[in-house]
Amino acid sequence: MYNLYLNEGPEGWTTASNRFFKIIEGQTISNLDLTLVRGGYITGRVTDQDSKEPIADHRIGFHDSARPEFGQTDHATLTDETGTYHFRAAPGRVLVSTYAPQGYQDIGQVTRNVNVVEAETVTFDFQFSKGVELAGRVLTEAREPVTGALVADAGQPLRMYGASDEQGAFMVHGLRIGQKLALKAEHNEMELRGTAEVEVQPGASVEIQMERYERVKVSGRVLNRTGEPIPSVDINVYSFNHPSDIGFMTTVTVTDGDGWFRDIELIVGDEYTISANAEKYWKAATETFTATAEMTQIADFILLPAVGQFFLEGQITNTSGQPVHGARVYTDHQSQGWETFTDENGIYRLDNLLMAVVISLGTYHPEYAHHRFKMLKTNQRHDLVLIEGDGYLAGKVVDADGKPINLATVRVVTEEDSSGYMHPSTSTNALGEFELKHIRGPIVSISVNTDRNHKNFEGIAVNQRDMMLALTPSEPGPELTREQQVRWSYNKSAKERFKTLVNQPAPELAVAEWLSGSPASVGELEGKTTVLHFWNLNYRDHVLQIRLLNILQEAYQENGLACVAICPATADIEEIRRHIAEQSPSYSIGLDRPTGVAFAQSETFDRYAIAWGVTFVLINTAGEISVDAWAHDLEAKIQHLLLD
Repeated sequence: MYNLYLNEGPEGWTTASNRFFKIIEGQTISNLDLTLVRGGYITGRVTDQDSKEPIADHRIGFHDSARPEFGQTDHATLTDETGTYHFRAAPGRVLVSTYAPQGYQDIGQVTRNVNVVEAETVTFDFQFSKGVELAGRVLTEAREPVTGALVADAGQPLRMYGASDEQGAFMVHGLRIGQKLALKAEHNEMELRGTAEVEVQPGASVEIQMERYERVKVSGRVLNRTGEPIPSVDINVYSFNHPSDIGFMTTVTVTDGDGWFRDIELIVGDEYTISANAEKYWKAATETFTATAEMTQIADFILLPAVGQFFLEGQITNTSGQPVHGARVYTDHQSQGWETFTDENGIYRLDNLLMAVVISLGTYHPEYAHHRFKMLKTNQRHDLVLIEGDGYLAGKVVDADGKPINLATVRVVTEEDSSGYMHPSTSTNALGEFELKHIRGPIVSISVNTDRNHKNFEGIAVNQRDMMLALTPSEPGPELTREQQVRWSYNKSAKERFKTLVNQPAPELAVAEWLSGSPASVGELEGKTTVLHFWNLNYRDHVLQIRLLNILQEAYQENGLACVAICPATADIEEIRRHIAEQSPSYSIGLDRPTGVAFAQSETFDRYAIAWGVTFVLINTAGEISVDAWAHDLEAKIQHLLLD
């Protein structure tokens, strides 16, 4: 999939839109025309907020309908010696963005949205305030300076502040008074690292004391199910960056001709997940583990091929029935053809999918709200409608003292519906500012979350700017009651007990009444790969899970798949009967017998050690429990058992 656009048009012109197209080997593509329009003119100045002096050579980026916000980097212009920038954009919504210049307060990305009209001029000015400086030193445990240590933001390691000098000194610029900063320093050659936290004040300084760490090199192999090596497999390492516990995934190597990957360096004591990913195979990954000094080799990855190749296609339109061009359409990364873009007729097609059901299909277009369509059957057409959502909210999130809160999550809270519409969410910048777009409805509820506080704001009228949302410190939560403690203990012990049931004969079902389909027993299911669904109406998406099993039953029934659902004895039978009548499940659903075990949901649930949250258990053809599963990985695990 390629994106064709005009980077720079003739003087006074720009393009109205871009063109997405596919290239197939041997094919000649023609009629990729780009229409020129006069567009609108956007200009403004970038200045120092205090002195009003211009800031020259500063980068201003923008996106418009011809240069959308995905599939490419933004387009940019630079301010001249008077601090002035200007560019021509296609009519419609344009996003203008920039960052603070060096030495000015770092407030993250600053954005402005504008509706551009043909032949009109729009002016946007940007002003920035000088930031304060923070001096620091990097020292060993013996308080000797460390030269060449890289200093970064511990919460955002890609934000680098530079290296320490011969005296171990470093300087961080562009900070705000009162800003709380977590720093980390690393020196890979000396195998030293350290962290420190500081609140920025005029004249403040900070010391980062380094500690020595140890590295270990690990190797491993990637094989297919018959034990043959698979070459050229991407090996990804997901590391958890202490102390912030933020994970980062990087592709560190590929397997050689013998399926080996060698000498991946890990830090002893840190947590990692390693995964292997190859075309036409299901991805495999380790559990999260802690690297030890004795570790030299991890267990072999066994990659299982996908059973079949599937596709998904259709048309995307808006609520007026007009096709939406340039919408990004994507599913999860388990598939090779996991994303595409709609053409000028709103048509999309995803090929080379690995599953019979797409658990979640997402769409993105800057003119529309995000959408997520669930449980779509592949190898058929799905026409989708995008909702515009023309409401907005903008303002600030502050604490009880009126200070801005950075990186607070602000989102619209309403119940999900079947339209696929995703209610907008965003994060505040360093000034506490936020903007929510594509909101439906005149009145909404807003949820604001930080790592320490949470608050809901009810009855908010949309189309407001300059809102002020104040968070007060959260009260400590109540201690767990005796009942809650016992329930928590039961769930924890159930998870451990389930591990002892794996590879053991599956317990018989203790069904009081079959509500749908034919009666089933574990003995009758022997010789089939069975999905046992512990269906609880309290779980989100419980209705969609019927659709999921219907699709899987149809797709893999000829391969020997059988599905059975068990409802807890406490379930609302009338509600279950209503769902059965509406969804027409193609498999048996039984109501479980009550049990006298405290906090067990019912008899079969207890026999299978089902904790709250687990929904699927797979039984192999020998009648043994194989593995538990969630909706998102159920089909992959079914395919694995069918291959075995």
